[in-house]
Amino acid sequence: MENKKISDYPLYDRNPYDPEGIYERIKQIGGHEQLVYNEDGDAFVLKPALKIKGKFMKDFKPYRKLYTDHIDKIKNLSTPGLRMFCFILMSIDRDVDVIRIDPRKAVSFCEYQSMNQYYSGITDLLQNDFIVRMSDDRMCFYINVNIFFNGDRGKLLDKS
Repeated sequence: MENKKISDYPLYDRNPYDPEGIYERIKQIGGHEQLVYNEDGDAFVLKPALKIKGKFMKDFKPYRKLYTDHIDKIKNLSTPGLRMFCFILMSIDRDVDVIRIDPRKAVSFCEYQSMNQYYSGITDLLQNDFIVRMSDDRMCFYINVNIFFNGDRGKLLDKS
């Protein structure tokens, strides 16, 4: 890859990155079944027609929340730590604060060359308070929900 200067890159009048995964949805409300008569006097049931209440755009692409008051912690991660953080971001389930890390999947995703890099990544996240170890399972960690989360943190309080 040749070294380019900033001025070698094009200028744009509008953002060329249109959002992907956003679709128009129609919010509908149901009607009631009606007894209808045809011209011959025969009765039949007309199923409810759905009426359009309104249209709205919905983003269907998965996303995660990063809380800005901890961005400085992310920039200070080592390369193995940053890669492990990316793996965790991709892997965390919605509305939970626990992640089970499969070392083989993590090594593959992070493109580590050895298990030492895996351990280094986990240690970096532990030292910087991104995760803490879980007492009942060596492969499970609690995530620091004040740094990142997938979903609604309020639901964690409902479970307490």
